[in-house]
Amino acid sequence: MATLVHFAGGSHVNFLLETYEVEKQALNAIFTLKKLERKYTNYEIEQACKDVLKATNRPTVKSVQTII
Repeated sequence: MATLVHFAGGSHVNFLLETYEVEKQALNAIFTLKKLERKYTNYEIEQACKDVLKATNRPTVKSVQTII
């Protein structure tokens, strides 16, 4: 699944997507991250993912949206 995420491709983004157990959830997360890419740089998205991973063991895209 992580190979689909070539837009940000950071290790933290990939880890976030790999935590989803259901493929549909991962796809929804990918599309949400793609939408974030319209407003924010890949670096900003990666940093937000990194911050979420520091704060919780169960990262979500919603958490990334809140931080960013």
